[in-house]
Amino acid sequence: MKTIMPLIILISLSLFLYGQADNWIQIVGDGFGFPTQNTVPEMEVYNGYIYASTSPLGAGLAKLYRSASGDAGTWINVTPPVNGDKSIHSFGTTTLNGGYIWCGTGGPNGLAIFRSHDGQNWIQISKRGFGNTGLYGATPHMVLFQGTGDTIPYLYAGGISHGGVTPAQVWRTPYTNTDSLQWDLLVDFATIDSNVTIASYFYVWGDTIYFGTDGIGQLWQSTNGINFTKNPNVGNGFSDVNNFVLSSLAVFNDTFYITTTNNLGGQLWRSGNGVSWEQITGNAFGEGNSVSELRSLRTSFGKLWLTAYTNTSFSTGTPIWRSDDGLNFIQSNTNGFGNSNNNGKNAITIGFGNYQYFGGPNYTDGGQIWRADMTTGIKETTSTDCSITIKPNPFNNYAQINLCMECPDIVQVDIYTLIGRLVRTIKPSSERQIIIQRDALSNGMYLYKLKTQRGIEKAGKLIIE
Repeated sequence: MKTIMPLIILISLSLFLYGQADNWIQIVGDGFGFPTQNTVPEMEVYNGYIYASTSPLGAGLAKLYRSASGDAGTWINVTPPVNGDKSIHSFGTTTLNGGYIWCGTGGPNGLAIFRSHDGQNWIQISKRGFGNTGLYGATPHMVLFQGTGDTIPYLYAGGISHGGVTPAQVWRTPYTNTDSLQWDLLVDFATIDSNVTIASYFYVWGDTIYFGTDGIGQLWQSTNGINFTKNPNVGNGFSDVNNFVLSSLAVFNDTFYITTTNNLGGQLWRSGNGVSWEQITGNAFGEGNSVSELRSLRTSFGKLWLTAYTNTSFSTGTPIWRSDDGLNFIQSNTNGFGNSNNNGKNAITIGFGNYQYFGGPNYTDGGQIWRADMTTGIKETTSTDCSITIKPNPFNNYAQINLCMECPDIVQVDIYTLIGRLVRTIKPSSERQIIIQRDALSNGMYLYKLKTQRGIEKAGKLIIE
């Protein structure tokens, strides 16, 4: 289980060189009329509707909206009967038995699981916190799974304290159940590893159900749906103590993908067999500590998508990435869609109809929803729209970057090490020219990323000798 550095460098370069914003349009920009609803932490698709939840950072309760078209102005409030809940951060769906959608809420009274046939009328099917109000959050992405000894599928849900004092738990119930007492406790980390306070994500791959955790990023799995064991090949955070959460799971092209939370920059790993793991990025595709978590792995339109939990002290806005092959990723948007206030916790992306949707935070104006039309084709960056020259390169004291007349004005240039650590951000004193001073930079190779006012990004290598 080794990181192949040349592979990471190649991927980082391909991201820099070929990343280009798709055509994203804002659908919601004010928390559905409630700016104090600062985030859109979860989205789901069920029975011809797209659902989006909102959460306040301060006063107020979580809300849930849905739309049949996803268009602006068509969303209606379908919030379940929350009781002090600050978040709706978990969904699960099925078409079995006429179809069900489940949502999990979180708040000071303990999590609750709700179920609905029609997506509007909800019944609570669990006790608060499964009987322990210290479990005040629900694990994202509830799933159905039928183990080797089961005659019907079961709904799997988790209770978490998200860094609190109560260790995480994993529960299941028959998928048709409405009895809040008919749940079985499968995993109680109070008896295994009390440092685990988050069961972070459920996913089913083949005949196995998986979930991730915090407690230095563990992956647990089961084939019978009852007895779970820790995946020894992931171990604790892929042997990186900074990977303190496995944040999302997905399967794309019959390959298993895992993202991590890491304050040095979220990571992405993949495996074709659950045994041998390959690192795709170790620094959030060059964003470094501005993206402390890669999250929301989703598959749609033949692509693998993911977005980020950003650190507002460092980040210029939430990014979205996509890949056609699961190896080479490009950035689908400019950070924050050009607005640095579109930044912070728990962004989400999902496909619905002809569009890829994004839900994310804005602590000033309210939670955001954006979408990109997937039927009009996805434009990639070409090298013909805007050309640059760098002289000298290699350089000793300084290098000068010049843009051609077809290029829009420079916004900034970021300089990274080969492992993706941001070492300098330079603002231009001229519209078409920027000077990179060596100053305290050591000899060696660096990556640069130049951004212009229209979102065009150019990148390449700098060598200091």
